[in-house]
Amino acid sequence: MDIIERLEAELRLIVDDMDIPGADLGEIIVECAKAGDWSQLRELFGEIAAAEWRHAYELDADGFCARHFQIARECRRSFVSNSSRRLAYLSRTNEVPGVNLSPVEEIQRLFDSSGIMFQVAFARRLVDLIEPAADRAAQLRELVVDEATSKEADKYLEEACECYYFGFYSACVVMCRSLLEEALERRLPREILNQWRDDAKAQGMELTLGSLLKKVNNHPRALVPNEFPRLARKVNETATRAAHTEPVTPKDAESCFQNARKALTALLGGDAEGRLGSPSFSE
Repeated sequence: MDIIERLEAELRLIVDDMDIPGADLGEIIVECAKAGDWSQLRELFGEIAAAEWRHAYELDADGFCARHFQIARECRRSFVSNSSRRLAYLSRTNEVPGVNLSPVEEIQRLFDSSGIMFQVAFARRLVDLIEPAADRAAQLRELVVDEATSKEADKYLEEACECYYFGFYSACVVMCRSLLEEALERRLPREILNQWRDDAKAQGMELTLGSLLKKVNNHPRALVPNEFPRLARKVNETATRAAHTEPVTPKDAESCFQNARKALTALLGGDAEGRLGSPSFSE
């Protein structure tokens, strides 16, 4: 059994062993109904609900018990899928009147005071991401450069890599652009960068990677290695498209990520390839 199968098996054991939100509700209602303890149900769930349950029980006690035992079984059976659905609903727009929930989902959300549904949903989601993320990471090698960069640039690089590993295409290319913008600003002479910032501020504009590259290209001095602007422009074009016009394809995101790595090594010195093999975003 490989690590993914072991994690999936362990997650199933954890779910089987936990107190499933709502699973005990049906049993509690049946026990109180059989004992005639309607006062406890009124205290727990209110006068209206207790009165409706009492009426239904008196009309058909066997059917009442069967329905509520079935709710308990359904809470256990559908808990993992309901948890995943709850997380999915947070990641999309939901038209009025809102999400159409089954009775069991409504019960489980009501009784999930600890947020265990989200924990299970994230666990399930992250297990699914491990294998493709590991495959992508295995194709890369560490970037070894001749000059140190900044903590901010390292943070952008870390986030770009994590987005690459997990297949978050648009976020990956945007982080690649932020990485190169930060690295370029650190590399430029301070007096030149400050002058460009003042000029941009006077015009009510900001210095973006695109505008920086134009200024670098038009400057009489060679401020950066020749290869950097060419690669950085490709990264900037992909990130601009991702942010403003259309979703990024897996192929475009992979190319942008590799160009960002090459651009960084061109700027700081190091291995121009910056990778091993040909990683892919394929799912």
